[in-house]
Amino acid sequence: MDRGRIAAQPVSWGINYLPGWGRMLDAKKIVDDVKRLGLSAMEYQPGLFPEDAAAARKLFAEAGIRPAAGWIPVALAKAERSEELATFRSSVQFLAELGAPIATIGVAGPSGDFESGVRLTEKEWTHLGAGLDEIRAIAGEVGVEVAVHPHIGTAVESEEDIRRVLGTSSVGFCYDAGHIACAGADPVEVAQLIADRTVHLHLKDVDMGIATRMMNGELGWAQAVGEGMFTALGQGSLDLAQILAAFRAYTGTVVIEQDIRLIEDGSAPMQDPFKNMQVSMAYLESL
Repeated sequence: MDRGRIAAQPVSWGINYLPGWGRMLDAKKIVDDVKRLGLSAMEYQPGLFPEDAAAARKLFAEAGIRPAAGWIPVALAKAERSEELATFRSSVQFLAELGAPIATIGVAGPSGDFESGVRLTEKEWTHLGAGLDEIRAIAGEVGVEVAVHPHIGTAVESEEDIRRVLGTSSVGFCYDAGHIACAGADPVEVAQLIADRTVHLHLKDVDMGIATRMMNGELGWAQAVGEGMFTALGQGSLDLAQILAAFRAYTGTVVIEQDIRLIEDGSAPMQDPFKNMQVSMAYLESL
């Protein structure tokens, strides 16, 4: 695969805006690592880069790195969502000014910490479908494409949820192999299901032994990530070759994303983000 199509994600370096996640590296360290890896694209992550669009754009430009996408959590499953739409408009305007072409959307729940699932009523699903079309239109006004990111702990995580979105909205998807597997779905089958609606792709690998413990309620989300639920590509349980085969017609960016926590309390081996990325890139390029 052409390295120009491969992008990095700061969560692969342990970056997360959730409180208490772990040690946070600085943006310069991560940008330098991305350049050393020979990559020229990275997603924007809240909590790492400047919150001023001009300053963030300058950081990307000086490093010669293009912003591939940016994450926006938004709650839409209610009739009155004017406040949420206004907040989204501001967030997507930021991405447009940054130069990011894709907004990956977390269909957020009340807590926003991914530890508790979000189950919607029939009426809320109706509101959500309309809300997703609304944010797609808002994003389109500034040239940004919306991609719903099925994510553990949000209103859209399971295959059933994904099918509901397919039937109630025209919005595109950010396919994420890891979150789909950790929600109990077959990531190959879901890849085939949403390939023609996928506008952004997150490639992960998963230690399904740890993921099963999380799905059984033995571990919370953050704890499972800390124990190494997500592995470097080729080191886990997923059939990544079959997943990529479903995306033969996809010509967009492929993001290597390995959620990790840099915790120095001895609870799990300390991760080496740079080495992980080297392993992932070598595996991806071998497929």
